[in-house]
Amino acid sequence: MKDKQLSFFDRPPRNREARLKQDEKDTWDELGFPKESKEERDRILVAIRRARKELTDHAFRVAARISKEKGSVTSPEVLAELKADPEWRDLVAETDPRFMGVVFRRKGCWTRSGYVATGSHGRPVSIWHLYRDPDAPNE
Repeated sequence: MKDKQLSFFDRPPRNREARLKQDEKDTWDELGFPKESKEERDRILVAIRRARKELTDHAFRVAARISKEKGSVTSPEVLAELKADPEWRDLVAETDPRFMGVVFRRKGCWTRSGYVATGSHGRPVSIWHLYRDPDAPNE
């Protein structure tokens, strides 16, 4: 007797967490990269912050300004503005765009409010709101 192949609609439903894990696995497998541990990711982000402090600080200020003006900001919006600025264009071009991870990792400054499909290949990109501006005077 032939085994019946399940169609998309016959498959058991997966919960949100299972779907996200599978999507993440598919993305990393698709790119051919091993998934790094959180400790390794944090170590890399600290190294980027030290190596590109001036760029990450400026990118933070740009992101904060956009968030104050529009209410929210995404990494592609900040990168677009940095690439349009002649003073920063060359440095941004020679830096891996994943440096933006450093910008939104400042503790107590940003809160993720959702995702929008504006990344490469329509992948979701985080939408950020400025929670607390470290440059604002304490009141």
